Amino acid sequence: MASNKFRLGFSPVQRGVSVWFGAVFLGLGMGATSCSEPPPLKLTLSQREMADTLYLEKVKTLGPQLDSLCAANREERLARAVDSILNVRRSEEAELRAKYKQPGFPTQ
Repeated sequence: MASNKFRLGFSPVQRGVSVWFGAVFLGLGMGATSCSEPPPLKLTLSQREMADTLYLEKVKTLGPQLDSLCAANREERLARAVDSILNVRRSEEAELRAKYKQPGFPTQ
């Protein structure tokens, strides 16, 4: 009579682990290949001309809108830039005044 510990093959637990590892490696392999970039599109001459025409039409219609947005935001952005410059200059002036007020600094 043969003992069970000398039986050939895998136990159900070993088979389950093998299937699990196989599924994990298959998933990793598929995930690694799915992240690659697709090849670039090759457009025909007529398709490129159509894309250029559509782009130019959109630029013509959006141009005035973008210009009006720039004009509307100009005053606010200019005021913010001036305030920023003034704050920097005031802090530099305060540092210089503090430096010259230190004891031991020769005064005129």
